Amino acid sequence: MAATYKFATRLGAKAESNRSWCRIVKTAGTLTQKAPTEELRNRKKAVSFDPDALVRMFHDDDPLQRGSVRRATIIGVANQKGGVGKTTVTMNLAASLIEQKRDTVVLDADPQGSAMRWAEERTGEGPFRVIPSKITSLAGFRALVEREAANADAVLIDLPPSLSKPNIVAALVCDLVVIPITASPLDVWAAKAAVDLVVGARKVRNGPRPLLSLVPTRIDERTNLGRRLVDQLEAMGFVVAPTIRERVVVREAVRFGQTMAEFRPDDPAQLEFAALADHVLRRLNVRHGLKLRSQHRR
Repeated sequence: MAATYKFATRLGAKAESNRSWCRIVKTAGTLTQKAPTEELRNRKKAVSFDPDALVRMFHDDDPLQRGSVRRATIIGVANQKGGVGKTTVTMNLAASLIEQKRDTVVLDADPQGSAMRWAEERTGEGPFRVIPSKITSLAGFRALVEREAANADAVLIDLPPSLSKPNIVAALVCDLVVIPITASPLDVWAAKAAVDLVVGARKVRNGPRPLLSLVPTRIDERTNLGRRLVDQLEAMGFVVAPTIRERVVVREAVRFGQTMAEFRPDDPAQLEFAALADHVLRRLNVRHGLKLRSQHRR
């Protein structure tokens, strides 16, 4: 908690006029009051996360590169609340990007390690790598992202179900944040905090990134809540990705450590994840002209 408090106070100093971002950090339970300027100066050397350096390193106009290697697109999958299908979306989105010839790697930053557990259930090598990743320091996160960005078109980060330090850092470096959301009013309320986190990150970065897409997940369209969710989210002004419906076959695939692209590639569930991958690529390419490295390979 102490380290996160230091990060939060420094971030509050960076965004002095950004009351919204300060509220986000409060929501994460990391900042109870603004530290005085003198205290900030005294703490400066002890802060493990430097938002200024993060923004410079991952700024839109300063892409992460090593020689001629273009940085990968970074996609965070986040929600403050668990049980919304976050890991399911991460793994199946990664597989669907692979199906579209995009080299993809998954970073499992969730302490529960669900993505790693999923990958360990399979027999044989999977279509993409899943790497356990603890976002505990700027230097460590930078090294990890640089290494994976040099060998992939897309890096997906399965984030913890909270607004903790990893989520704050990811919001500052991602090109796109995907927020799975179910039709429960409780999940809608919880997702608002994650949305505010993204909006605050844009202000700190002084640009349009990260982009944001809400993904309706585990939807049962036999219910009023399920049928109305997309219209409600769009009425609130959000970009809504294709719906992922509640299907038993998706859970069955997990038992074998497989994604739907492997387990039943022709199933309607896989068609939904493929549509989500199309949505992600359109968001990144159309809005910012991003081109993944595989599009330029000879």
